[in-house]
Amino acid sequence: MNGFTPKTVEDLYAVRAAIERWCIIEGAPHLTDEDVERMERFLIPMEAAWVRRDYPAFYTHAWSMREVIHARSGNAVAFTEIRKLRSRLHQLPLVLHEIPEHSEWILRRHHDIVTAAKARDTEAIADIIVDILSVAGRYVREAYERRFTTDPHSTHGGSTASDGWSPPSEVFDSL
Repeated sequence: MNGFTPKTVEDLYAVRAAIERWCIIEGAPHLTDEDVERMERFLIPMEAAWVRRDYPAFYTHAWSMREVIHARSGNAVAFTEIRKLRSRLHQLPLVLHEIPEHSEWILRRHHDIVTAAKARDTEAIADIIVDILSVAGRYVREAYERRFTTDPHSTHGGSTASDGWSPPSEVFDSL
């Protein structure tokens, strides 16, 4: 089908978190006051979409806010790779749209991003993004694991951890 397994989902979120963190570490120090104001303005349509329970719009505004920081990294390759990973993850069922308390938490975390940006706290912004992606990855992986539990013979064309390859633990310890 789509080549995803629960392990693939976990790996994609881990790679995305690492690249986004790097972009934020590189980009956040270059944010201008206008950039921070623009990020803050994204909260208005995010809040309106959240009230309407328009989750596609909500997550689009959240993504757009983060793109302001990514763009300041100056690394078009990393920016493109983040977009590719995001697009690949959007091939999965949108389970996050089914968890209203998650979107409320995401909204609070994006307020925290703006607060950290105003304070020019690069590490805090990066930590918040990694936290967001870790939680989202866990929810999506759990949903995918339930799918595999109901159809244990399904591999969806993807590889699994039983392929014999495993990364060194320090790769994930650094996330």
